[in-house]
Amino acid sequence: MAEFRHQGPTGGAHPANQAKRPGPAGRHGPHGSGATPGPLGKHDAAAKVVRPTPQKSLVCACDRDITLDELLSILPDATQANCTTFLPFINDSLKTHGMTTCLRKAHFLAQVGPESGDLKWMKEIGADHGGYEGRGLLQLTHKDSYEDYGKAVVHDFLGEHAKEVEEPKWATDSGAWIWEKYKKLNEWADKNDLRYISARINGGFIGYDERKARLPIALDWLLVHTCKTADIGDQVYIDFDKSGIHDNRIYTFAWGIWNDPTGHKKGISKPDPADRKAGYKRFLELQDLEDRKTVAKLRQEAAAKAAKAARAAAKAHPGKPPAPTAGAGPAAPAPDPEIPDGDAIFYGLKRKAAIAKAQEGIR
Repeated sequence: MAEFRHQGPTGGAHPANQAKRPGPAGRHGPHGSGATPGPLGKHDAAAKVVRPTPQKSLVCACDRDITLDELLSILPDATQANCTTFLPFINDSLKTHGMTTCLRKAHFLAQVGPESGDLKWMKEIGADHGGYEGRGLLQLTHKDSYEDYGKAVVHDFLGEHAKEVEEPKWATDSGAWIWEKYKKLNEWADKNDLRYISARINGGFIGYDERKARLPIALDWLLVHTCKTADIGDQVYIDFDKSGIHDNRIYTFAWGIWNDPTGHKKGISKPDPADRKAGYKRFLELQDLEDRKTVAKLRQEAAAKAAKAARAAAKAHPGKPPAPTAGAGPAAPAPDPEIPDGDAIFYGLKRKAAIAKAQEGIR
């Protein structure tokens, strides 16, 4: 099999001047084609061959293989050589992992493009996960994920074998496995939920502009709008209030902060004030519900602790009446227990800071 990896650009170019690489962290190692120099770099003769006009299929992509013309059109920055290499693995993995409908295939490929730089990068760089950095089309990351995937396909990906995930076969199948088993995204593709799928793949909305731009291309080339099974009409993807992120406290905050110019999050080039307010507003609603549950739990724990102390006192001093309550009339209600601020789970912010950010963002 041809070697697809190389060491990347040479010739003294400063890293800061190199193009940003796509994916969860925006920094992925090069897959041989498309980086320069390399066996199939963008300045090579093979990359300059004029392609014939791509041809659309006559039927949607349900229950059939993706064609080379379709893959080249959905991943416009991919080389023909890479698409030719990956195509059989993509078609096999789509069938293996339940992506048999045109709509599921469209959503999968719309995410694969930004995550792999259109089949250029198969490894994340600039991150240290002990040798288990993001690899493959959808960035298999962390040792436990490598181990789980290895068990699923009966193959060892631990230790020095981790780099095998960069090979086209495993890079493709691991991405489809992440999609189906780890993230369970087929059902969300059926709902045409771009926002939720993007958040689950990325953890936020890095590269969201590109994902959003790729989806209508994929829908068009796979003829999803003609499909009676998909039945999405002219819709590109469902609205925020129908999306799975609408009921997810973390992702609603993400939608707010990625659309907040003061949030300094890259991925949405033109933040929308309406989207910012909608995300933050829903986050505050969900956070209030969560805080009410936390207060109720803390009250129960305090009551249980007081009852336990009372039982211990009664056992230590049998027959002794309980201490009288100071003052007349009913006792004043106890103040709400203080909610712990917790860890920085809201994209670098703790609970109080995230609430303050959202409150400011809806003004």
